[in-house]
Amino acid sequence: GFDFASSAIADATALAQKCGSSAKFMQRDIFELLAEFAHEFDYVLEHTCFCAIDPSQREAYVKLVRDILRSQGELIGLFWAHSRSGGPPFGATTEEIQQLFAPDFNILSLELVTNSIPERQGDEYLGRFQKKN
Repeated sequence: GFDFASSAIADATALAQKCGSSAKFMQRDIFELLAEFAHEFDYVLEHTCFCAIDPSQREAYVKLVRDILRSQGELIGLFWAHSRSGGPPFGATTEEIQQLFAPDFNILSLELVTNSIPERQGDEYLGRFQKKN
């Protein structure tokens, strides 16, 4: 896994070790992943990265995900589609999410999550997008 925050990497590594997992975690700027990981992954799991980056970088994020996925790879994401101003976390609509991803991905599903934490109830959508060839 990747995260920008060193504390997140430390916490994830400690949890993996505690659970006996061999998962590896690296601190990286996501926009620099392509140089190291072009077409390396079958799946990308998205959770709070999309809402954390400035909306002006979202198209670049979509292209990055496309380019680190293998042929027919999938993005599985939990998108926080809130309408509050400012950020991070920055808001989005399901329409915006679909518009951004549709040129490069088949939208297999984008559905409202019914068991979100109370603060995000009604604002989270689980998406499954497959890279177009």
